[in-house]
Amino acid sequence: FWRDDWNGTFNGGRRLQHALYGLAAVALLRSKYKNPRVTAGVYYFSSHKGRQERVRIDAPGQAAIARVLGDLRELIVQGGFVHTPAKDNCKFCDYAAACGDDVHEQADAKLQDSRLAANRRLAAHV
Repeated sequence: FWRDDWNGTFNGGRRLQHALYGLAAVALLRSKYKNPRVTAGVYYFSSHKGRQERVRIDAPGQAAIARVLGDLRELIVQGGFVHTPAKDNCKFCDYAAACGDDVHEQADAKLQDSRLAANRRLAAHV
């Protein structure tokens, strides 16, 4: 069930759950353990379609998490939200009809704007 295009730790800034859960686990475990550490997370696909597959994702370092969250924060503060330039990212969207036919090409052109540097950096996090 795991797709080959779900590469890397952060998958272009689209995969944050495991990193945030790791931070939360360490914070919760500090009350009981001196130096708790999370080394990895596991995605478990429990459905029939997922074939009970387990995929390990190594825990990212604190600096990597800080960079991703910093870029995400900057994007939110600046309000620099653009559509995705990749059509595949809209595969399961219920609102695709509202966007128009050339939305991905427009988004690709907009991403060159210097004000959207945080978007480009976020997409570059692997």
